[in-house]
Amino acid sequence: MTSHALLTAFKATTRTPAFGAWLTLPGIFHARTVAQASPHLSWIVVDCEHGLIPLVPGAAECVSAIQNARVSTSITGDANVEPLSTIVRIPATGVTASSSWQIKQALDAGARGVLVPLVRLHIHNPCIHSDQYFV
Repeated sequence: MTSHALLTAFKATTRTPAFGAWLTLPGIFHARTVAQASPHLSWIVVDCEHGLIPLVPGAAECVSAIQNARVSTSITGDANVEPLSTIVRIPATGVTASSSWQIKQALDAGARGVLVPLVRLHIHNPCIHSDQYFV
């Protein structure tokens, strides 16, 4: 599994900040514009909870556009550009049986991580963790 910018920032021994952006508007043009806005971005959150982006098919389109925007930028000559870490905020209302498919849908779309809202109890962490793997 390849590394990504946000994971690299978390594991770094030096305290370098990881700058990011929050995408709330749907469409590949918005996603590409945000991804190419600055070479200093490490992550972009695709907000499917409070943003206007639907989880299906909007998250997959945005994640693909974000990943391809950085690839095309590095082809054009800027070799110092790292791939972005795309995180999808799912529209779940806590940890329920209905949030499992949302986590899997976001990861299938190519997201590097999932932000699950309304997790209040530590006993829900194993449920979220197990939803990230296929059996």
